Amino acid sequence: MQPEVRPLPARIWFSSQPVGTIATATVILQVPAGEQWVVDHITTESPGVTVVGAESSDLAGRPTFVVKQRVDQEGDHESTVRFVVRKDKSGPPVDLVVRVAYHGAPAQQAPDRSGVRGHRR
Repeated sequence: MQPEVRPLPARIWFSSQPVGTIATATVILQVPAGEQWVVDHITTESPGVTVVGAESSDLAGRPTFVVKQRVDQEGDHESTVRFVVRKDKSGPPVDLVVRVAYHGAPAQQAPDRSGVRGHRR
């Protein structure tokens, strides 16, 4: 049985990202036509993940959020974002979980040019 409301996507895979960068994805809450759902609150498992409401919802009027993952460690990492939603503002809380994963790659370093001589004319 599928829940009445669900996050799309339910899993965000940022693939390989250099340490020190921020990866961004969009999550849309898919709700049945004609129903009103509200986001009671959002929690994140990792301090490196933030979630903010998008400037505007998508064309169908579904709640849209921007998920940002700060890549602060090398290797594989996974955490969760939990959207707690309610139907018609007064219904029981429903947890919607989005898994967020990335592979932290070594940070790119600028080449050391201290020993390279420039051309003179």
